[in-house]
Amino acid sequence: MPWVAVPPISIPTDASVGSAGGLRSIGHGGGGDDALPRLVGVQAADAKFPPLASEQPFSDDVGKVVFYNSDTSKWIMAAGASVKFGMVADGGFLAIQPTEINGYAWFSDGTNHVYKSVGFGWVYTSTLDAGVEPREWRDDDLAAYQGDEFWAGTTILTSLSPRGIYLDDGSTAAITTAIYTPDYERWESDTRYGAYTAAGGATGTWAVGNATWTDGSGGTWTQRSDHSNGTKAKDLHRPFSYFGGSSELFLQWNATASAYVAGTYGSELGWWQNASAPVAGSAYTITFAVPEESEVTGSDIELTPSSYVDGDWIPTKVAIYALDWAVMV
Repeated sequence: MPWVAVPPISIPTDASVGSAGGLRSIGHGGGGDDALPRLVGVQAADAKFPPLASEQPFSDDVGKVVFYNSDTSKWIMAAGASVKFGMVADGGFLAIQPTEINGYAWFSDGTNHVYKSVGFGWVYTSTLDAGVEPREWRDDDLAAYQGDEFWAGTTILTSLSPRGIYLDDGSTAAITTAIYTPDYERWESDTRYGAYTAAGGATGTWAVGNATWTDGSGGTWTQRSDHSNGTKAKDLHRPFSYFGGSSELFLQWNATASAYVAGTYGSELGWWQNASAPVAGSAYTITFAVPEESEVTGSDIELTPSSYVDGDWIPTKVAIYALDWAVMV
């Protein structure tokens, strides 16, 4: 599997990959006290279906990323340039790095580093290069500890104690460490597909996936991505169902009827129509209609909003790219 190379020291934000941006998904794995991810690479997914140049219905999605944050148990949507992955040490943000030190993830802002050492556990330092094994010894003549300037502890989180030259000087405080809590504008959801609510100063709502509705016969109508614009689901599809007895129907704009039509417009057997487009998350009625002077009767189709699904949104809703981020502990 080909991976795009990333630099040894990352800036504290997620840099764009490629020139087009687009909605991206990020996996987040691991568990336990030191369960922070390691970004090891980025792989561009197949981009066979970019929107037509004449129609960019999802241009607002460009630059957005979607990822799961196991620390908050939330799916998060945010602008890619504002997304941060890492930890907080001594009040500063340290970005997670794309390499390992002694088999573990490490963190840096370019000056301050946190990494796993061989002899002292987790180390915080501003004077040593990342990965350097700290030195510490007792000087009997000075009756004091000597060595490098660093802090260390058995766990990456909570705090790291003064070590080396700081070990017994009595004036150097411990370094507080913590999981990074998002403080940027974002939208959050308990599920990957569905409506995302604003957090961190963001406004409005977003949704990931294709909206669905259910009708009275148990049929599911799914929004089709390539016929959508914002929250307007201009094209719905209900597949044939053996068990529910539902026939296949498409809801599409019909210029002759000046309405969204399901079935065959003008058919003597009737059809269903609504002058307005369905809106994701809202109830919708498709009214049964027949030609003039027809005595055929039928029932309206009442659509109740349901969940969001992956549907066909992945190859079409994304502006150009969908990216998968590989992470591990």
